[in-house]
Amino acid sequence: MASKVYRAAVIGRKGQGDYGHGLDVVYNGMPNVKVAAVADPDPQGQSQCAARTGAAEQFADYREMLQKVKPDLVSVAPRWIDCHFDMVLACAAAGVKGIYCEKPFARTLAEADSMLEACRRAGTFLAVAHQNRAVPYLEHARKLVREGAIGRLARIRGKGKDDSRGGAQDLIVLGTHVLDMMRAVAGNPLWAFGHLRQDERDISRGDVREGDERVGPLAGNNLTGYYAFPNGVAGTFESYVSKGSGRFMGLWLEGTEGTITLHGGFRKQAYLCRTPQWTPELGADKWEQIRLPEWDNGPDGHARSDAELLNLANQRMVQGLIACIEGGGPHFSSGEDARWAMEMYFALPESQRAGGRVAVPLKTRENPWALL
Repeated sequence: MASKVYRAAVIGRKGQGDYGHGLDVVYNGMPNVKVAAVADPDPQGQSQCAARTGAAEQFADYREMLQKVKPDLVSVAPRWIDCHFDMVLACAAAGVKGIYCEKPFARTLAEADSMLEACRRAGTFLAVAHQNRAVPYLEHARKLVREGAIGRLARIRGKGKDDSRGGAQDLIVLGTHVLDMMRAVAGNPLWAFGHLRQDERDISRGDVREGDERVGPLAGNNLTGYYAFPNGVAGTFESYVSKGSGRFMGLWLEGTEGTITLHGGFRKQAYLCRTPQWTPELGADKWEQIRLPEWDNGPDGHARSDAELLNLANQRMVQGLIACIEGGGPHFSSGEDARWAMEMYFALPESQRAGGRVAVPLKTRENPWALL
């Protein structure tokens, strides 16, 4: 990287989304980035974040921080997304060069459209924390598909975390990772069809509630989505409430001559089966585990912890932002990519509302659940 040292700032909200998935500590140990300030309306949140990041200054108001500090890079870190719109627009207006925003990206497609337009006008690069884009297992799986290791890609099956948030909440808060990976492999979806249920019945207007983590209106604890991708590839996403641990959250890439699995967290459980239509009686020896030691292990050979893998993915995302600033974009996990994930999850309730399949991008830019 270039010798320039970039000034970074962190925006968080203790008790209201806090600091999601390491977006505050991402700059620690990066030689070309120095954390200049943190903004949090909660005084304890300010001091705790400053202690974690070494931030030189603390502010209650992020707008004041942006004007006084004038950072090059900003982490929009809260998990709750009711604040992302205002924070991203303020960063762009203040001339921030690169924004690293927690996912989910925005509450509505209309918000996402405005955020991207503001960044475009300001010349601000925006990356969204779909960290799987920075994990080499995803790119390795894409390479295997391109090389024909499983024949022609025919189907992608996506799975949510299936915990107590199963259904619509899982789709928006966690499924965005899976939808983004599906699109990374298969391209932009052409149309979608959704079937959303509350327990065993179709959702109705009376099921609509305000989602947790201020994601906006939603409904349903059990859903199935179907996506038509280019080249005849069919995609599905499922989520329902169960006692699932999230272990199987991820993708199954099914081809005419084999299957690739890609699931788990940043420590991927990835397998390749070169036999079409594998069934259990063929035996486990038909599967070969995919391992990428350069990702799983540190330079000294130790197995990286989950926290280390998350931080490494986050730092790759920030390095990508810096590369955009120095050489031009787009980022490999851009705001435009995040908006496509939004198109995919909002397409399911919009399909249910419309009573049939819907083309994407959607014409509806508001939250479809709110329109039921």
